[in-house]
Amino acid sequence: MGSMFPVHAGCDSILPSQGPLARSLRDIELFCTAYSSCQPWINDPTLIPCDILNPSLGRQPIPGKPLRVGVLTYDGVAAPLPPVRRVIEQVRDKLGNSSGIEVVPFEPYDHARGWSIITANFFEEDGDDIRRKCAEGGEPVLPLTDWIIDQVAANEKVVGKTVQDRKVARDEFRQEYRAHWNKSGVDVVVAPVTAGCAPVQGTSKYWGYTCIWNLLSHASIALPGAALIGEANSVEDLSKEVYEPKNDIEAHLFKHYSPKTSAGLPVGIQVVAPRFNESLAMKAAYIVEAALKA
Repeated sequence: MGSMFPVHAGCDSILPSQGPLARSLRDIELFCTAYSSCQPWINDPTLIPCDILNPSLGRQPIPGKPLRVGVLTYDGVAAPLPPVRRVIEQVRDKLGNSSGIEVVPFEPYDHARGWSIITANFFEEDGDDIRRKCAEGGEPVLPLTDWIIDQVAANEKVVGKTVQDRKVARDEFRQEYRAHWNKSGVDVVVAPVTAGCAPVQGTSKYWGYTCIWNLLSHASIALPGAALIGEANSVEDLSKEVYEPKNDIEAHLFKHYSPKTSAGLPVGIQVVAPRFNESLAMKAAYIVEAALKA
């Protein structure tokens, strides 16, 4: 958008995106329709001259046939903490009992490599421009910002020495994931938004459940999963759950997790569709929401 100030202007390896925060799917649809009606592509050459929810883009649910939904319960990197695991498993079971939905197997495709590739492509100047901007404004670089810049620097060495090498790795991964998606036969994927509930401030160090779709340029709509199925995640229920960290990322998540502080917190899920399939994502989100409310 014209008034947006990107701190790392000129870096187009991973394009930033802004989505509406709304109280309902209807409001999201209204926003997309209203925004498109302004024809922003007239003044912004980076935009496709087309309505966001244009049904001519991408695929659409086939009338009379169930929506094929792949449920991603674990991305292969960070197993969801008990509150999220309980919700996503109940979501999977409820979707499986819906006559309008066919739940099909969907396995993650090398999300650990995806995390390395997207972090390597986040900043094309190793984050130096961010540190420079902070210095110009007299602002300190906060610990999590320092952390992600260090992640970028470390993964750049693994993924590719040059910007071109890292973009090639990005494009190859996108092609591989598209083949994996097509082979699975899903229309959309339903997955957790994060591995846990709202994290303690200053501790968020893994957002692979969302950035994987950013890497792939897929469309995603978040829904309040726990609220839709009526799951409150009580302290008693969470205290019965066992979580055994298998790697450093899970150990970090578990270190800052508590059944007491997580009880009753929202747990989000997301409906994901391939690139340029915003209309499919919107319609599928309505179908998923209705099935979870039933």
